[in-house]
Amino acid sequence: SMKEQTLKITKIVADDLKEIGLDNIHRKESGILEYAISQFSEIPEIHILGNPKERGALLSITLEGIHAHDAAMILDEENIAVRSGHHCAEPVMKRFNIPATLRFSVGVYSEKWEIDRALIALKRVIRLFK
Repeated sequence: SMKEQTLKITKIVADDLKEIGLDNIHRKESGILEYAISQFSEIPEIHILGNPKERGALLSITLEGIHAHDAAMILDEENIAVRSGHHCAEPVMKRFNIPATLRFSVGVYSEKWEIDRALIALKRVIRLFK
């Protein structure tokens, strides 16, 4: 049944998480995010939103003068998956006058070269809209 299959898959995922270790996953994700922040920070047109003491596996940015939906379409052409929009935070976005953001997600499977590719694509977006 579908329920049995779901339970089996859930157990496999839980076993994998235990084997890898949540601390190792957190360390890997944090390292990738720190790398992304350091690389993205070098581009003046990229604005990183928020600077929390502890960050989850997400990074939201805006691009100066470029709508997030336009950027997301070009990133998609480069096979870079991001989310664009309000991310269920429209009142906050209105409060800070932000029409939309690009949101990058990382996981234990993410690698630094993917951040490098995203940065190249973001530079392309910036060039296209300047």
